[in-house]
Parts: sequence; structure tokens; C-alpha cells
Amino acid sequence: IVAHQGLFDPQVVEELEAGLETQTVLILTSDYHQTRAQYLAHAQGQEAVGLSCETPTAARLAASVREVYAFVKAWAETRLGSS
Repeated sequence: IVAHQGLFDPQVVEELEAGLETQTVLILTSDYHQTRAQYLAHAQGQEAVGLSCETPTAARLAASVREVYAFVKAWAETRLGSS
């Protein structure tokens, strides 16, 4: 299953859960995104193994700042049920 446009959210994890008989998934994504992607997989009961590509230095700060917001949003969605 591919997360289109780099969007890895609870819906993608639900698709993984529905489409696979295994409980282990490999997540290929950017290094700054790996923590959230694995968090979402674990929140859905999937065992996740990650393989990351390095974010270019020029983009690292902006990506990391955006990822903080995205992780807080993912936490809220999985823990509080908000969207």
C-alpha cells in the first residue's frame, strides 16, 4: 500500500490492517517522518519496521517543524478521537 503524496495517516494504517494478513509492516519514508509513521502503525496494532531516506540538509529544519505539528495531530487523533 502506498501513501499517496507522502501522506501517512490513520487511514493508510487502516488500509494496511484490512489488506494484509501479517502484523508486521515495513515503512519506507523520510527520516523526519519515520517516528510518526511507526507511531500510527503501532496505534493500529501493527508491528512496524522502518527504513528511512535522509532528508536534504536544506529542507531538514522546515520538515522537522512541520512534523512536530503532524505528530501532535496524530497523537490527538489516536488518543482523543479528534480529526
